[in-house]
Formats: sequence, C-alpha cells, structure tokens
Amino acid sequence: MRFSFTVLFFSLMMFVGTSFAQDDMDSQGNQKGKILLVDKQWYMGNTPVEADVIVNALKSNPLSADDYSTAMMFYYPALTLAGIGGAGLGYGIVAWITQGSDSDEGMYITLGGAVIAGIGLFLGSVSNNYLDSSIELYNMYIGDKPAFMVKLVPTEQGGLALAFAF
Repeated sequence: MRFSFTVLFFSLMMFVGTSFAQDDMDSQGNQKGKILLVDKQWYMGNTPVEADVIVNALKSNPLSADDYSTAMMFYYPALTLAGIGGAGLGYGIVAWITQGSDSDEGMYITLGGAVIAGIGLFLGSVSNNYLDSSIELYNMYIGDKPAFMVKLVPTEQGGLALAFAF
C-alpha cells in the first residue's frame, strides 16, 4: 500500500513538473524552447511562431547571434548574385536564340550568368549552414532541463544510489 502511494506521488510530481516546463518564459517575457522547422512552420517548443520571433531568440544567445550574423553576411550577397546571374542567364539565352550564330555575345552572357548564379547558390548554401549552426547552438545552450529526472549515481562507498531530481 505504501509503495503504491509513493508511485502515485512521483507520477503526479512528474506530470505537474512537465506541464509547467512546456511553456517556459525567460526573464524578459520571451518564450523559451527548442527551435524547430517542421513543414515550413517555425516552432518554439510546441508553439508555432513567426520567423521574427525565431530571429529575436537567436539574437538573445551570444554564440548563436554570432553565427546568425555570419549567415546573414552570406545571405544578402547570395541573394543578389543569384538574382543577377539568373537575369543574365535568361537574357543571354534569349540573345543567343534571337541573334543565331552571327554573334557570340549571347553565349558569353549565358555562361557568365550561369557562373554568377552558381556562386550565388554556393553562398546561399554556406549561409544555410551557418543558420543551422546558429539554431543548433541556441538549442544546445537554452538550458532546457527536464522537470523530473531519475539517475543512478555512484556513492562514496563504491555502490550505486538512485537519485531523484525535481
């Protein structure tokens, strides 16, 4: 009988602790939780949020803020180069088709546009890697510890003890 009350008590404590731990807020009133991207929807913990909330959360941690700023440093040139390269690629193909074999101008513009667009896509990939690293650093350092933990810890006498942490 005593054992069943103990199990009931610990189960109740575990459920109460996890229910309070799901919607954590930090000292500024911002929501805390792991950042996830599922089906083009950002989640912080279990709550769907907008992208600007994710950006503010990433900027709140100094390590993730450094990687986020590096990601944006690569993102904007990548976007510009990919757009210019795509426009050059399109214009070059049209010029190549309309001028025929009389001029090589269309071929050079097409190749130049393809190279510039490729550089833009490469910089975009580097930017995405830094953004992923920023999210991983944020998730690693938010201090998201479970509300109830059970561990086996060594004792001074060389044995093991069962430790409960609330």
